[in-house]
Order: sequence, then C-alpha cells, then structure tokens
Amino acid sequence: MARTAGAAVLAITISLCNAAGIGGGGIIVTIGIILFMFTPKEAVAQSNFIIFFGCVTRYLKNFKNKHPLKDSTAIDYGIVTCMLPLVMLGTFIGVQVNELLPETLVFGLLFITLIYLTYKAILKAFATYKKEKKETEAKKNIRRDTYAVNDSNMLSAVDSREDMFRPLVVNNESSEIATISGKNGAPALIPSKSGSLRRSVRNTSRESMAKGEVIDRDTEGMDEEDKNNLFGERKSTYANSEINETLQQHLNNEKSHFRPRTLVVVSVPFFSILIIGLLRGTKSLKSIIGISRCDPFDFVFFFLQVAILLVLAIANIVLLKKEYNSKIGCGYQFVKGDIVWNTPSITKFSIFAMIAGFISGAVGLSGGILFTPLFLDFGIAPSVASGTSMYMAMFATLSSSILFIFGGFIIYDFAFWLAFFAIIGTAAGITVIGNAVKKSGKSSILVFLLAFVILVSCVGEGATGVLDTIKKINDHENLWKFH
Repeated sequence: MARTAGAAVLAITISLCNAAGIGGGGIIVTIGIILFMFTPKEAVAQSNFIIFFGCVTRYLKNFKNKHPLKDSTAIDYGIVTCMLPLVMLGTFIGVQVNELLPETLVFGLLFITLIYLTYKAILKAFATYKKEKKETEAKKNIRRDTYAVNDSNMLSAVDSREDMFRPLVVNNESSEIATISGKNGAPALIPSKSGSLRRSVRNTSRESMAKGEVIDRDTEGMDEEDKNNLFGERKSTYANSEINETLQQHLNNEKSHFRPRTLVVVSVPFFSILIIGLLRGTKSLKSIIGISRCDPFDFVFFFLQVAILLVLAIANIVLLKKEYNSKIGCGYQFVKGDIVWNTPSITKFSIFAMIAGFISGAVGLSGGILFTPLFLDFGIAPSVASGTSMYMAMFATLSSSILFIFGGFIIYDFAFWLAFFAIIGTAAGITVIGNAVKKSGKSSILVFLLAFVILVSCVGEGATGVLDTIKKINDHENLWKFH
C-alpha cells in the first residue's frame, strides 16, 4: 500500500514537473529518500533511471514537432553535437564522484540543489504571473478603441491590425520599433534589434536573416509560448533561384532526426562507456578481464574514457564551425535563436555541458533545469529549447544509469515499477495537464504549485538528512568517510 501511494505521488509530481517544463530529478531523489527509504546514492541512481524513461516518453511524443521558424526538427542538433560529448563526460565523472562521496556530503549537495530549484521555481512562478497580468491588460486595451499619435501629436483612429498589436510589442520587448514589409505589403512590426534581448545575446546569437512570413497573433500551427516569444520574427523561406546544391544539403539535413554526425555523437559515448565499464568492473561487478579497482589498468581505462569523449567533443566543435561557415557562404537564412558558433559561444556551451552532466551524475538532476534557461537566454524558441534539453538529458541519464547498474545501485523491482508510473506521469503532464493549462491561460497556478512541491521536498530532504546525520553520530559512524 505504501509503495502504491509513493508511486502515485511520484506520478503526480512528474506530471506537474513536465507540464511546467522541467524533469524534476531533485524532487524524485527526495521522494525516493522519504517515501521509499532509499539511501541518497540509491535515490540518485533510481532518479536517473526514472528520468531516462520520462525523457524517452517526451521524445516520442514530440518526435514530429517542427521548429517554429524554419522547416527543421524541434531539436537543435547543432547544439547537441557541441554539448552532448561533454555532457556525457561530466556525467561519467559525476557518477564516479557519487560512488566515492560519503552519504552525508551527498545529502548536502542534494539539499543545495533543491534550494536552487526552489529559488528558480519561485522566480519563474512570479515571472509567469506578471506576464499573464500584462497579457490580460493588453487584451483589454485591444478591445477598447485604439488610438495612435500622428506626426503632429494628434490622436487618430487606428484601422490596421498591425497597429493594434503595437502596445504588446512595446511591453514585451522594447519601446523601439522597426517597421518592415509584412503580409500583402502591410507594415509588420518587429522588436528593434537594439532591444534588451538582442543586446544580451548579440555576440552569440545571429541576427535574423529570414524573409518569410511574419509571426503574429493569427499565426497557425504554433505553440502559444513560441508565438509570444517570437512575435514579429520572420520564418525562413527560399525562392527556387536562391537554392544551390550546398544550401539544399543543409536544408535536407535539418529535416532529419537521424543525421550521420548526430548518430556518431550519440553512439560513441554510449558504447565506449558500456565497454570500458565492463572492462574496468566495479565494486559489485567483476571486470571481464580481471582488473581490480585502483589497479594501474583501471586508471588507464578511466583516462581512456575521458580522452575518447574529449576528442569526440573537439572533433565535433571543429566540424560544427565548418558547417556554420558553409551556411554563411551558401546563403542560408538564419533565424532568431540560431547560434553564432564562435569562441565565446562554444566556451559557454562547453562549460554548461560539463556542469550539467556532472550534476546529473552526482546528485540525480536531469540537467534540463540548467540547459533550458541557457538556451532561452540565447533567444532560442521555447519549444526548441525544451526539446533540445530533453534530448541531451535522455542520453545523459542513460549513460549514468548504465554506470549505476555496474555499481549495483539500481534496485530493479523498484526502478522498473517506478519507471512505469513515470511514463504515465510524463504523458499526463505534456498532454492532459499541459493542454488544460494552455486553455485556461493560467499557467502561473501550475508553476506556483510546482514551487510549493519543490519547497516541501527541500524541507523534507533537509529534515531527513539531519535525522540521518544525528543517527550516525549516535552510532559513532564516520560521517566523512570516502568509499
């Protein structure tokens, strides 16, 4: 009965997390510790395993989704090829550290992580509430008679749909407006390129070069969050005379989920971690070639794994910059959120990849909570940011799950049983709850509820950690013994 109740709590929590756009790894760890009596290391292992199945569910559900501004997948595989090898490297190191750390320190790291998640969730809740309030006020203004100031500062009636949306553009982006030719020759308003968002990413995100349809309130087939964030931007469209052989190759490549370089980036880390893990062995799994932990050959294989992932990362970064320069040369139309693959952007993405991967392996976080805000800061569309984060989290948690299996931390009867409930929760979160929230227009309620759940998890995990520490002190255990 207790297990069923715990699984139900897990499914509901995962539903809320997915509807709000995060994986919920830190919360899952806390639920495992409090409701299922896992040790911190077991909870981290189970969390990675569960998140993997949740990511697979989201990937399959969103497989056919398209980029809102171009004929491409909703996953930015350029970012994937740059970051994923380093995410896997961070995950590999994080799992090794998790195995060595005393449980008291794991408790502490998890508590700090949950405090950070609580802080971010509260900020997002208030930001969402303010955004909804502004949109409600803007809609009220649109219903009234709308006036504009002419060159003589006299009021005149507004008779164009584009002018009616001018207050929304001013509120959301900047008071500076650029006017370009829109549908049927009508003026189409876009945020000024000198706005705050453009200034924050001007060195790492391309200026839009698209020539197609302008995104407005009547644009069909687009997620509402994307529509709000991309209002005034153009879709990429090519005339037949503009398409050359090189450009056509790039356009065809972007339509596919199964690109040759992406398959290499995904398969090489996975199989290298699997094979080297079997060769090295663990405390609970004997090496297939008889190596013991901390033997010279054990360190050789450890650094071999690090070297493979680093070489793969460097090679893909070189190829990515070459591909980017090729796009510039063939007349490719960059859209908002396309990355300038120069040294600053590559450095930023690489650092974040290592940090997110390490956190995933060490404390059971999926990494999406770090990836998505970074991508949004670069001006990437919300649906693309979420899809790309989920894709990388899927392979990061798969790799860490394999390492935890080798380490003997996966409790199979619990893990598969909870994974089943995680799949149900994920599907419900991105369909039933997500659609209900979109129709109501009150997503702030969901985010406030999620922030409350994370806060309760934070308090519960902290209390559990304190009680566990007191027990170990009374039993005269060494709190800081490394394994």
